[in-house]
Amino acid sequence: MGNSCCTGRLHQKKLDLTKNSKVSLPLELPFSNINQNSQNKASTNIFENSLSLEKIPKTQPNVSFLKETDSDLILYSIDEESDYKKLNTVNYFSHRSEINEGLNYTLINPEDLSKPQQKKILECLDRFNYSLGTGEIEEVDGFAYIEENKKNHMMMITTHAIYLLKPEDLSLVSKRVILEDVTILVISKNKDTLLIANRVNKADFCISCDNIDNIVKSIQQVSNEAFGQYVPWIVCEKGSDVLSMLYNVNIDEKKLFNEQHLAILKIIVEHGDIGENEILVENTCSKRDGQMINGIFVVTESAIYHVDTSYAFVKRIDLKNIDKIVYTNRENCMAIYEDLDISEYNLKIGVCEKVRQAASECRKMIKVVIDNL
Repeated sequence: MGNSCCTGRLHQKKLDLTKNSKVSLPLELPFSNINQNSQNKASTNIFENSLSLEKIPKTQPNVSFLKETDSDLILYSIDEESDYKKLNTVNYFSHRSEINEGLNYTLINPEDLSKPQQKKILECLDRFNYSLGTGEIEEVDGFAYIEENKKNHMMMITTHAIYLLKPEDLSLVSKRVILEDVTILVISKNKDTLLIANRVNKADFCISCDNIDNIVKSIQQVSNEAFGQYVPWIVCEKGSDVLSMLYNVNIDEKKLFNEQHLAILKIIVEHGDIGENEILVENTCSKRDGQMINGIFVVTESAIYHVDTSYAFVKRIDLKNIDKIVYTNRENCMAIYEDLDISEYNLKIGVCEKVRQAASECRKMIKVVIDNL
């Protein structure tokens, strides 16, 4: 499995996670509420020819199922005695306080599914055991209700793949993509549409919901745990533009997958917001304890990041929190005033304008003072 874009991904040892608090599952599937706030509800029309990423095994039942009744959806205790095999769950999002690292997000906890639903999920995963390596176990991170190609689905994210399951029977798979094959995420600016894509094979599926932020974080978390690398993203203005953004716009893949961009992406994913795009990257020196220390200065659409020369995170400054910038020409020094804090960097004067422009896009006007003395 895999492709040239995934070069450098290495499987890592899984963390030993224990059970924690659960996210309650609603008794009725809330598909009628999906994407109510979307400004362009017709945007999914362009995805009618969306491709299935992997051929579903012929052993999958080809029959109609009735929807589960409310009584089938009653939650039960995971410690309850039962005579069936239980799901292998990893639930990264439920163990943040224990491992004290990773992304902060919330999905439907696998352990909060009803007993009948868990049995269906097990049937689904058993059908794809053939794709696992020797001794490899597929663990479930979480679920989310989504809409794809005008149809309602339950998305399941595991340590091996991303599934779109049919809500009337969770053992039936509409589409599936191997996690290692996910190379680009295209996100709409208002985060109501997400395209999960393998650019090499031009295979994709697009989803709409009001939970894109958490879904992207889950995909990033399982990808980083498995391969030591986050998935690059690009952002478009509207959900209806995600396909054209991927296939018709000239994307600089060398930049998207180079070592520096992936290192900066890691900083943004772990310390910033989903969908932040870098605008400027400059080498700099910053003043700390009276000494000038080498580092890297990154400007995104909503923040400034200071990282050291090994791309370790040092500081994030939200553009909305900047009061003013004072630039001293004689010393090429840019001082950023943020509340009671002052950060000083050795940078070219043009960086001030880049920061001011980025802040104006966030509806924040920053006063820039040029000191020519």
